[in-house]
Amino acid sequence: MRIVFRMSPEDSQSLIDTTAAAQLGVQSALFQNEEEGILEKFQPYAVPSESWLLWLETQLQTPREVRTLA
Repeated sequence: MRIVFRMSPEDSQSLIDTTAAAQLGVQSALFQNEEEGILEKFQPYAVPSESWLLWLETQLQTPREVRTLA
């Protein structure tokens, strides 16, 4: 299993037998599982949703004794 980020076409070809990693954006990566033949693109660094940020804000403003992990 491998996870690769953007790299040169030569390095990508050498590491995962395809130049796919050369076309990745800054916020993307590839997961490769050679045993199962999987090559999957994913975003390891996603921007938190606005609803989650609002939830976090309320949690940080609530006294520690009554906080809940909803």
